[in-house]
Amino acid sequence: MNKYCLHGHNKFEKEPGYFHGAMYVNYGLTVAQGIATFGLAQFFFAESFD
Repeated sequence: MNKYCLHGHNKFEKEPGYFHGAMYVNYGLTVAQGIATFGLAQFFFAESFD
């Protein structure tokens, strides 16, 4: 990909904060997976993980 537009000479770059939405979604999915894993582990294993 070119760094600058050939016609308008605008610089191609991502906006500040471009990846914040992906980070919020990833964090939410990671927390949900951790809670689900903990819940399943508590259900299937008699030993405490504390």
